[in-house]
Amino acid sequence: MDSQDKPEDGDKLNKIKLRKKKRSTAKGQFHRVFNRFKEQTKTENGEVLQEILKDMEHAYEKLEGEHSAYLNILDSDDETEGDIINTANSDMDKNYSQLCDARADLVMINRKNKEDKSKVNTTKEHPNTVKVKRLEAPTFSGNVREYPSFRNDYSKLMTPDPFALKQCLSGEALKTVQGVDDNFTAMFKRLDMKYGREERIAESVLYELKSLKKVSDGDNKGFIQTIDIIELCWLDLCKMKMERKWTLQL
Repeated sequence: MDSQDKPEDGDKLNKIKLRKKKRSTAKGQFHRVFNRFKEQTKTENGEVLQEILKDMEHAYEKLEGEHSAYLNILDSDDETEGDIINTANSDMDKNYSQLCDARADLVMINRKNKEDKSKVNTTKEHPNTVKVKRLEAPTFSGNVREYPSFRNDYSKLMTPDPFALKQCLSGEALKTVQGVDDNFTAMFKRLDMKYGREERIAESVLYELKSLKKVSDGDNKGFIQTIDIIELCWLDLCKMKMERKWTLQL
């Protein structure tokens, strides 16, 4: 029986080696085109990259065909050959990811080139146009006194988008929205609960006022600093319409 199996096993082994070699050759061709594409991305020449991407698509189709032919002669029920199939499929997933990356790179480069061309045309049409500095997004890291201004600025300047809001947060504030950072309403609800309550802001203001030290006679610098602190505290209370909290006697 062994003598009858050996020729069949040897024939199958030769077919596997042949198909594996053809698949490896196709994979090598695909990677060469992919590497050529990545090298050309430095030039940001959309037309050239488009042609290379076509070659890459063709090389991937050929690789996919050789991959399928290779798997067709393997037995998924066999433990050893089953592992080979899984490894080959995993490798194919990586190749497809590289193709997708190349497609995405071309889209981004074409978009950038289009925007750059639009800017050039706008400059030619309106050479005396005054450039307005882009407004910076508001930021918040967890200082309760800064929250009213942050909330007001965000509502005026930004869109109700959870990703945009998350980009504005850092430190404790960012930790506060963990778990709901894909829900804009839930994110601000948590922030309001932790930083937007009037009593917390009032407590922070009054604590700073109570911490002020008596200014010595003749200490003009210390006097000015104290006045600045008192003014900031007053303004923070006014932002929240909490002037009634101003009951501390200095």
